[in-house]
Formats: sequence, structure tokens, C-alpha cells
Amino acid sequence: MSYLKQEVKFSELIKEPMILLEISTAVNEPRFVEALLKSSIILSFAYWERFVEDILLEGCEFISEGLRNPSDLPKKTQEKIALFSVSENREKNPDEFTKSVWSFAGDGWSEQYMKFVHERIDRINTPSIQNVKTVCFEVFGIRNVFDGLSTDSMTNEELIELFDVFIEKRHRLAHGDSTALKNTTREEIKQWLNSELVFVNHLESMVWRQIAKITMESAKEYGLMSRYIYQIIEYFRRNGHKPVTNEVFQSISPTANSNYNKLGYLPWDLLDIRNPKEIFPKERLFAFIAGKLKLPSKIGVLKNQLAFPKEDADYLSYEDMLKHFQQN
Repeated sequence: MSYLKQEVKFSELIKEPMILLEISTAVNEPRFVEALLKSSIILSFAYWERFVEDILLEGCEFISEGLRNPSDLPKKTQEKIALFSVSENREKNPDEFTKSVWSFAGDGWSEQYMKFVHERIDRINTPSIQNVKTVCFEVFGIRNVFDGLSTDSMTNEELIELFDVFIEKRHRLAHGDSTALKNTTREEIKQWLNSELVFVNHLESMVWRQIAKITMESAKEYGLMSRYIYQIIEYFRRNGHKPVTNEVFQSISPTANSNYNKLGYLPWDLLDIRNPKEIFPKERLFAFIAGKLKLPSKIGVLKNQLAFPKEDADYLSYEDMLKHFQQN
């Protein structure tokens, strides 16, 4: 599950050039048809450019807010941020050099990261395949963000070739080339617009996978097979759906009282904790007890308190938990 929102936004925006293409089928005047087709292509690349910029910013912001240890950033990204942030010569301008170096102290690295990404976006110029590859490597450490891109009907090479053909048409249109759409059919433009959605889906998936990998490196890990979790679940199995206060957890054990909030993290999502005096068991908890739901054995919690299953987590049932604690 991706926390990024750019694919959803793009899917709405791309409907506009598709509408222009559809309108062109009902128009008889060649001049108007050509204008609609040109606008469809130009608009599709305007939204592609916006998508690339927005996913760079959103991804950088997520890492900045969620990463506990900046040394987990990819080496290429660390290098690029450092070169961007510390440009002063330490011999000629030691004061500014020292200031730049110390700007990384504490959470200063995240501010420098954001500044670098903003500056890097300004230098993209054209969101071509090569430029997008390069910027994703520098910002996220993804060596080839288009690796594995394909559909049932088109190979990676065919999709890249289609992209290159239409971005070239877009450049020619932007420079007033009246022959840019010569021999280009509506079906070909429609194929491009549909393929653009494939590019967007793939790019967001690749970026999110890398973001999750980076941020989970230093995430705090919690395990489902903890005695206090078992004790809390058993309490609700015996006592039903009624809400409780933290005094109930105090009566179970000091550990349960100190850690019951872990059961509110989304991958488990067993308690609705409004405050220490209003704690509600969720239906998921009872679905777990009833054997209708399995939960990840381990989760990682980021600096921003978002939590995700660990990559190597098993999915366990209540029966698995019961057997474990009955034997131990």
C-alpha cells in the first residue's frame, strides 16, 4: 500500500486530454481537429511534468518526516545533498564552510534534503526518460526507475520508444512545427495517453518501494508475539466490546500499561485510543480472535509515528498466538 497520492491525482488530470481527443471525433473542421489533437498531447506532458515534480517533493517530504537516521539515505543521495549544501571552500571561507556543515546537525539534514530537491526540480528542464532516471537516482537512490516497466501487450523497450516519439512531437508542437502531427492518428494518441498511466503507476510504485525500504531501516520494531499484547487480547476476549480506561492495562501489568498504544498502529489497528480514559476495542480485534484475520508478526514505526509491516514479517492468526503462549 502506497502512501503517495500523485497517481490518483494524475488519473483525474489525464481525463482532460482524453476528453479533448474524444471531442475531436465529433468535429468536422480539420483546423479544429488539429488544434484539439495538439492540445491533447501538450496537456498530457504538462501533467506528466507536474506528476514527476510532485512525486519528488512528496517522496522527499515523507522521508524527511519518517526517517529516524539520515545515514540510511542511499549513498548517492547523501553525496548529492552534501555537495549541494556544503559548497564553500574551507580554506578560503572557513566561517561559511563551518556554518554549512553544522546545518546538518539534529534534523537539519531534512531541511537541506528538501532544499536540494527543490533546486533539483528546477533543473529538470524536460521530464524525458533520461532526466527522470537521473533525478530519481539522485533524490531516492533508484538506479533505473523504469526497470521492469511493461504491459501485457508492450515491452519495456516499446513503451520507452512510444514515450520518446510523443515527447519529440510535444517539443515540435511547442516550437510551432506545423508538421509535428503529420501521419499521427487518434488511435496512436489514445495509445500514448493510456500508456502514460502505465508510466505513472510504475514510477509511483518504484518510488514508494524505495521510500519504504529507506525509512524502515531505522524504524522502531515491535513484535506481535509479546506477552503484554497476548494479555490485552485475552482481556477483551473475556470481557467483550465495552470500552476501557488505562487502569485496566495497569491491572494487567506495567508493561501492558506502558505499551497498549502499540495496538493502535495501523498494521495491527486493534484499539481506538482516544485518550487514556477512552479506549475502544475495534472489530478487527474480534475478527482476529475469531480467526477471520491474520496480523503481521512485526511492524516498524517511523519517526512520524506511521507504522508498516516489516518486510520479513509472517502473518499470524490468533490460534498461532494461543499455541505460542500456552507452550511458553
